[in-house]
Amino acid sequence: MNTPHDSRLLRAARVVLMAWIFLIVLALDPYVADPAGPVKVLISAAAATLLAVLTAAAALRGLPLQLSPAWWLPVLLLVWHGVCAALSPQPAHAIPLLLPWAAFLVIAFAAVQVLRDTAQTWRVLAVWVIAMTCASLYGFVQAAGLDPFPWSARDIEEYRGLPATFANPNFAGHALVLALPVVAGLIAHGRGLVRLGWVGLALLMSAHLYLTHMRGGPLALLVAAGFVMLLIALRAGRGVAPARSAVWIIAAAIPVVLVAIAGLLTTAAGRDTPVPVDGSLVLRLNGYHGAARLALDEAVTGIGAGRYAVEAPEYWTGYEARWFATTGKWSHHAHNDLLETAAETGLPGAGIYLALMIAGVLLALRRTQRRTERLLGWSLAAAVTAFAVDGLFGFNLRVPVSGGMFFLLWALAAGRGRADAGPQPWTAGVALVVAVVALCFAWGQYRGERQYQWADGGYLYLSTAREEGTPAAALAADFDAVSAALHEAARRLPWDARPEAAQGRLMMLRENWDAAEQAFAAALQRAPKNPDLWSRRAWSAARSGETLTGAAAWRALMRAEGAALRAISFAPGLATAHRTLGLVAELRAARAVSPEAYRRLAIRRYTLALTHGTEARGPVQIALARLHRALDEPDAARRYLAQAAESTPEDPAVWDSFAAHALERGDWEGYASALHRALGREGLPLANQFDLALRLGRVYAGPMHQPDLANTLLGEALQQAPYRIDLWAVPVVAADAGRERDALEALAAVVGPPREDWPEAVRYVLNAEHIVDGESLLRLAQLCFVGEAWARADALAARALALLSEDRLAAGQRMRSEILAKLGRADDALALAKDAYRRDGNNVLTTLNYARRLAEAGKWAAADFQYASLREQVSPGTRMFDDIAAEHAAVQAARTQAEPGSP
Repeated sequence: MNTPHDSRLLRAARVVLMAWIFLIVLALDPYVADPAGPVKVLISAAAATLLAVLTAAAALRGLPLQLSPAWWLPVLLLVWHGVCAALSPQPAHAIPLLLPWAAFLVIAFAAVQVLRDTAQTWRVLAVWVIAMTCASLYGFVQAAGLDPFPWSARDIEEYRGLPATFANPNFAGHALVLALPVVAGLIAHGRGLVRLGWVGLALLMSAHLYLTHMRGGPLALLVAAGFVMLLIALRAGRGVAPARSAVWIIAAAIPVVLVAIAGLLTTAAGRDTPVPVDGSLVLRLNGYHGAARLALDEAVTGIGAGRYAVEAPEYWTGYEARWFATTGKWSHHAHNDLLETAAETGLPGAGIYLALMIAGVLLALRRTQRRTERLLGWSLAAAVTAFAVDGLFGFNLRVPVSGGMFFLLWALAAGRGRADAGPQPWTAGVALVVAVVALCFAWGQYRGERQYQWADGGYLYLSTAREEGTPAAALAADFDAVSAALHEAARRLPWDARPEAAQGRLMMLRENWDAAEQAFAAALQRAPKNPDLWSRRAWSAARSGETLTGAAAWRALMRAEGAALRAISFAPGLATAHRTLGLVAELRAARAVSPEAYRRLAIRRYTLALTHGTEARGPVQIALARLHRALDEPDAARRYLAQAAESTPEDPAVWDSFAAHALERGDWEGYASALHRALGREGLPLANQFDLALRLGRVYAGPMHQPDLANTLLGEALQQAPYRIDLWAVPVVAADAGRERDALEALAAVVGPPREDWPEAVRYVLNAEHIVDGESLLRLAQLCFVGEAWARADALAARALALLSEDRLAAGQRMRSEILAKLGRADDALALAKDAYRRDGNNVLTTLNYARRLAEAGKWAAADFQYASLREQVSPGTRMFDDIAAEHAAVQAARTQAEPGSP
C-alpha cells in the first residue's frame, strides 16, 4: 500500500487545491449580475467537495488526520453566525455569507492535511501569487481599453480603478493586501533569477494596488511591515520570542484601535457637518456610527448574520439619508468587518472575530521558531496582520477571494497540531457532509443568479421596445417569459429582494399597477426597511388608485400614502416619495366634493419633490401647472409650464399642457416664447427640433395670424426634412376654405425647388391646375388629416368622393373612413371601410383600415381574421409587418378578455 506522504490521492488533492486558487482568483461569468461572485463561490464549493472526497479516501488508506486545537475558533465563528441567523427574523439572509465560509473551511482543512512539508506549501503560495499577477495584468489590460470581457458599464469610477477579475477595485485591493506579504516571503525564499522574478511580480501587484486608489490597503501593509520588523528587532536585540512580543504589542494596540474607532464615531460620524475629506469617506464614517448603534442595541446575538444591509436604513444618520435620497445608493456593508460582525452577531461574535485574527498572527509567529519554517511564519504573520488591519476599513472577510485565501493562510499558520494527537478520521466525514451541502446551496444560488440576469436582459429588451412604441399586448409572451424567470430566481434566492423588486418594475412597465404593488410588497417581506422599495410600492399603489373607482380607489390611495410616508421615514429627502404623495393628494382632489384643500396639499407635496431634486422635474411641473389652473391661478400655472419647458423640452406632454393653457387663456405669446427658447437650446435632437417647429408654426399660422413667420420657420425645417408631411400641412389647415392651395404654394416658395422626397400629396396639389377635381380634394383632405383638422378633412373627403373615378373610389373611402373614426363616428367609419374592402380587398392598406374599424367596433373575431390574412400578405421583417403583428396581438388580447375561451 502506498504511504500517505507520496500517494496519488495527496498529489491529486494538491492539484485540486492549486486549481481552486487559480480559478477563484481569475474566474468571471458574464451570465450573472455579479460576474465575480456566485461563480467563485460555486467553484469553491465544488473544490471543497473534491478535496473532502480525496482527503477522506486518503484517511481510509492510512493518512492520519490531525487538527490544531486552535481550529475551534474558525469553526466557532461559523457556528455562532449560524446560531445568530437562526434566531433572526429571516435566517435565509445568512446563506450568502455562511455558504462560502463553509466551503473555505473545508478547503483549508484539506489543505493542512495534504501539504506535508514547507516546500509544498511554498509551491501552493507561489501559484496564488502567479494567479494574482495574472489578475493584475488583466487590470492593466482594462486600463488600456482592451478588455474583452463584456462588463455592463466601463465609464464609471469602479471600472477606472482596475477591478480586474474581482469586479470592484476595493475587492482587488483586499486580495492584493493579502498577497503582497506572501510575495515578500517568496522573494526572501528565492534565489538568483527566481528572486528577481518575484520582485517583478511584487512591483506589478503594488502598481495595481496603487491604481485601485484604495486607502486602507497601503496603511494595512505599512502596519504589518512595521509590526513584523519590530518583532524581528526585538528577537535579534533582546532575544524575546516573537509570539511573546506580539502578545504585548497587540494588547497595547487593541485599546488604541478601539479609542480611535470611538473617536471617529463621536467626531465625524452621525453629524450633518462633513469633515474635510471626500464624500465616500464621510459616508463610511457615518456607516460606522450606524453599525455601532446596531451592535449596542442587539449586543448578544446581533441582528442576524447577513442582515446588515437589511437593517441599516433604520440606523442611517442624516448624512446617509441625504446620500441615498440624492444618489439612490447606500452602503450594504459597514466597511469595517469588526463592527459589521458585532452588528450581525453581537459582541460575542465580535470577540470571536477578534480572537480569530489575533490567533492567526500568534500561530504564524509560532512557526518562526523552526528554522525551516521561519520565512513562512513571518510571511503568514504579516499577511494575517495586514488582513486584520485592512478589515477595519473594509469587509474583506466577506469577499470571495480575500475571504477564501484568509481561511487558507490561517489554516497554514495553525497547522495540523501535534503528531501524537492521533488520527481523527471522523473529521473527513464531517468535512464531506459540509462540502456537499455547500455545493447544493451554491448550485441553487448560481442557477438563481443566472435566471435573474436573463430576466434583467429581458427587461432591458422590453423597456426598449416600449420606448419605441410597441404595445404591451404585442409583447405579452415576452413579458410572461421574463416574469416566469423572475419567479424562478425568487424561489432559488429566498433571501434576495432583487427578483421580486424586478418583478415589480416589470409590472410597472406593463402598466399592471396592482401586480406591481403586490411584487414590491413581496420584495419588502425580504427587505422590510428598503426605502426604494417602499417608494416604488407607493407609486404603484397610487397609479392603481388612479384607475380604480369608489372604495377600492380610496384604499389604494391610502396604501400609497402609507408606503410613501414609510419611505420618507428612512430618507426624508426622497423626492420620488414626495412626488407620490403629491399624486395621491391630486387624485383625492379629483374625487372630493370640496377639492381645494387637497389641491393645496398636492401643490405643497409636489413642491417638496422639486425642492429635493426629483428626476421627473417636467412631469411634476406640469402637475403643478395643472393644479394652479384648476385653482384659477393662471400666472402660477404659466410659470410652472415655462419651467417644465426648460426642464424637458423634448417631452410632448409639456407642450400639450402649455398649448391647453394657451388655448384656455389666449396666452399664445407666452407659449410661442417658450417654444422659441426651446428651439434655441443646443444639443436638442433633430426630431424634437422639427416637432417644436411644427408647434410654433401652427401658432404663427393660426391664432397669432402671422403666416409669413410661420412659413419662414417651417421653410427652414423643411429644407432639412422635406418629407415631413405634418409640417407641410400647417398652412393648409390654417388657410381659409378654398385658399388651401395658395397657402401651400407660399410655403413651397420658401422651401425652394421641388425635390423627390417631397410628400406625394404636396407635389400633387402643387402640380394641379385646378383644385376642384376629386384627386386634388382627396390630397388636401390627407394634409388636413395629418394636421388633425378632422372636420375640414371630412368635408374635403366627402366632396372628393363625389368626383373620384371608380378605380380611386376605394382609396377615397378608406381615407374618409379613417377621418370618421377620428371624429368618433365609428358606425359610419366601419360601413365606409367595409364598402372600400368590397371594392379593393386585395389592397393591404384597405384591408388594414377595415381590420382596424372592425376592432374599434368590438367585432373581435372578424378583426382577428383580417389581421391574420394581412400577416400572410406582408413580408416578415418589414416595419409594416411588425406594426400589423403588434396590432394583431393587441386585438387577440382584447378578444380573449371580452370572449373568454376564444382561440
